[in-house]
Amino acid sequence: IGTEFVCPDGSTTVEVIFPRSTPLPAQTIIHCKADKTLRPSQPNEYIAIKIWEGEFPDPEANIWVGALKISAVHIRRPLPEGSDIELSIAISASRLMEVEAFVPILNQHFREGVYIPDESKEQVIEKVKKIQFELDRYFYRIRNLEDMADEIDVPSLRKEIQQLSARLEEVYLEGHRHLANPETRDPSEAKMIFEEFREVRGRIGEIEKNLKSKGKMIFVLRKLEREKEETRQVVEKWGDKFEKKEFELLCREAERHIGREDEVALEKIRQEIENLNWHIRFKQNDFWKDTFELLNQPQFVFNNKELAEKYFSQGRDALDKEQWEKLKESVIELCKLLPKDGGEIDKQKILRAGIRRG
Repeated sequence: IGTEFVCPDGSTTVEVIFPRSTPLPAQTIIHCKADKTLRPSQPNEYIAIKIWEGEFPDPEANIWVGALKISAVHIRRPLPEGSDIELSIAISASRLMEVEAFVPILNQHFREGVYIPDESKEQVIEKVKKIQFELDRYFYRIRNLEDMADEIDVPSLRKEIQQLSARLEEVYLEGHRHLANPETRDPSEAKMIFEEFREVRGRIGEIEKNLKSKGKMIFVLRKLEREKEETRQVVEKWGDKFEKKEFELLCREAERHIGREDEVALEKIRQEIENLNWHIRFKQNDFWKDTFELLNQPQFVFNNKELAEKYFSQGRDALDKEQWEKLKESVIELCKLLPKDGGEIDKQKILRAGIRRG
């Protein structure tokens, strides 16, 4: 079990707090700091303390467990950036996790209970289904790593990157074969496929960090250019004149920081561009329509099937009548029913880590 922390350059990393095979019950206290300022006057702001199951530094290589949100709406007075936060995490013998944050400057406690489930055979098989829809993104990351290894001349990694690419191809082929024969599906085989994917995914994240330290500016620029291109398409398609102007100003500011080789500032600009991207998407009827249709795909499994079907029915009715607000409500409710570790729009994509090491 690990906690996600914000690094000085704006990226995030998972630090293990309970190593694998830690005897239960277990408890630990972590001292950290707020990575941003919270004000009661900004009720939508929050600091997220994100918990993952796994041992990889890259958050995406682990399994999402849950999060404790310190919401601005619940604080009595402003919480300055850099304020101390005392984080207590306890796991009972029945795998119930209690996460509590004490903020001395506010003299307030915030707590959340999280259950870490033992996976059933059916859940493991469902994860293999989801892998098939995630692989394109990881093949893209592999190609990106190959280019970076060439650009900054790290021959020792080229061979391993090629091996990871071959392993990723094998994961795809094994998963495809496994899913093509429902009557012969073996849960133990499904678990092996999923574990292989997790291992490859984790190693990809580690190599990205390695290359980032060797050629940090190249890595930052690649992320920025990818985000700019995605957002440019969204802005051109849906943005109003103010959003187009904001995007233009952010791109100009990015160019200034590129000239100064200011990696921290560039990462902040990238995040602002990403936020603009999602801000525009969320206002579009097509976004909610596409997301609704995406959630209806077989790779998505819901915690409560009956309730999910109710919201699908409401959503279909809203879509037929072009009642967009009702469709949006149905999508949001369906997202709440997604397993904590599943789905492309689940909580780990929405919440941003809000703590750093003291």
